[in-house]
Amino acid sequence: MAQSYIQVSGDKADQAGRHLTSSKAFVPGDLIVSFSNPLIALPDSPHLLQVCSNCLSLPHVASDPSVQGRLALPSASDPGMQLPNSKLVKACTGCGKLSYCSKACQRADWKRIHKAECKVFSRVGKEQEGKTLPTPVRAALQVMLRWTEMKDLFEGLEGHVKAFQGDGKPYADITVQALAVTEYAQLAGKDGWGVDWWAEVVKGVLCKIQTNAFHRLDLDFGQDGIFLDPTLAMVNHSCVPNAFVYFMGRNACLKAERPIEKGEEVTISYIDYTHPKYYRLENLKSYHFVCSCPRCSGNLDSYEVCKSGPSIQLNSLSLQPDISKYKSPPSSKVVSKTSITNIHRNFHAGVSPDDTGATPMSYLSTHWKACKPLVDAKLYATQPLPQIFSETVSQCSSATRYAHALCIAAFQATMVEPYLYPHPFAQSRLKTCLAIAKLLVNIVFDESDRPGAWYNKDVPFHYRLRSTFKTDIDPILLTQAMLIVVAHYGEMAHDPQWNVAIEARGILKQFEGREDREQLTTGLLEWERDPQGQTGKGIFDFMIGKPLGLLSSFAMEVMEYELGKNFPQPSPEIH
Repeated sequence: MAQSYIQVSGDKADQAGRHLTSSKAFVPGDLIVSFSNPLIALPDSPHLLQVCSNCLSLPHVASDPSVQGRLALPSASDPGMQLPNSKLVKACTGCGKLSYCSKACQRADWKRIHKAECKVFSRVGKEQEGKTLPTPVRAALQVMLRWTEMKDLFEGLEGHVKAFQGDGKPYADITVQALAVTEYAQLAGKDGWGVDWWAEVVKGVLCKIQTNAFHRLDLDFGQDGIFLDPTLAMVNHSCVPNAFVYFMGRNACLKAERPIEKGEEVTISYIDYTHPKYYRLENLKSYHFVCSCPRCSGNLDSYEVCKSGPSIQLNSLSLQPDISKYKSPPSSKVVSKTSITNIHRNFHAGVSPDDTGATPMSYLSTHWKACKPLVDAKLYATQPLPQIFSETVSQCSSATRYAHALCIAAFQATMVEPYLYPHPFAQSRLKTCLAIAKLLVNIVFDESDRPGAWYNKDVPFHYRLRSTFKTDIDPILLTQAMLIVVAHYGEMAHDPQWNVAIEARGILKQFEGREDREQLTTGLLEWERDPQGQTGKGIFDFMIGKPLGLLSSFAMEVMEYELGKNFPQPSPEIH
């Protein structure tokens, strides 16, 4: 762990338990502390052959395929432009179950743990026809194979074992996993203790992993994993957190999301805090506590939390710089909290399209229509509407309806995400900026390759939308603006080597040295330097804010066109 400005406070008897407090003040985006020596850090089982099991590097950077060939984007497929975390991996020659990006990584992991687990994986592979152990079993196995050095560290962690014992099926799964670990680690008879005794020890370890480990989630690449550091495990949850965690390789970094005073408790959110209270509480059940943060105790929604948030003043350089809109958002009292809960519950209780045979768009259509009370009240930042917007953008992009996806994404960037995540460096907001840039690039090249290809005279709003593109939008300038925002806030949101920021900087380089864009580029840089200055405000209002507003104005028509129609229902299967 690097120089630390946090300390572990309290004890298990306190209401807050042991927790982390800050020994100095931090401003939003500050790195509080990094953790580089975890007890456990491993990729999830489905990605063992794609990710280095030592440094956890990805084998390639997943660039948006829809943009490849249009701009020279950095990617592993371009041998002349490798990204810093782009590495090829090779499987372990012993067990064939894990992969490494270099001999150095293989030697380091061999010394740390793989020398012991390689034999286990080889044996399991032979006995179970090549199957891989589940991720929790692998994590607990690593602990038990190093039990002598791990014992004291794990005994200091909270496990909530009694609470898990009352959980029914989850604890039954833990019991099965514990027996498997006991067998694979060949614990029977060790130190004079039998199978049953060791199985109880392993159950406790599994409960402690469940309680204290972080899911090393990377949505950009569809991978997951486990990261456990005993100090980081002390950070408490809040649905109005003042910090957040991100992962880079074997490192976990804790950063300030809001201002943090000296001596203040540092909190993060274990879950997605944008959802209604009932859903948050359900997702926190596995941690065995009831949240009493301001959002939960007051049953506040995103708009109510946003308007009093300390981070809204940071939005001068953002796609929604009008601070008054954060302070006076739409009134959520128009739709009762009970109605919102019911709409949300039906969305998440419903079966997925894969289960019904329905298309993703027909599935989204059903729930879009159910959200009509939220749309009518303009409560666009109320879940599940943000999720429906995001999934519709994805579906439209996949179907190359880029203009439709762009209108919805512009709406998300200006009317939805600023209320969900008031801090302008929120990763979700920056990813949407990058998505807008890519969609603009696609539209420009489509129009160049096939003029009018996306235009359909039978779609009522297409004529107006195409006219808007021709007369009111400079797509190259708007693309540059989106990328400038991502590059500007990238290090506050994550790390200098964050793939989203790297990709944004890579695309920006394509515009360097273009004499025909020099004056406009200078204006954008002035906006970045002083967004509240007269020049900066003028650039934003007329070249960024106005175009985004015009695109956003089509969003509801696009949503109705995409999801308001009556989709054919799948025929019931005949058995």
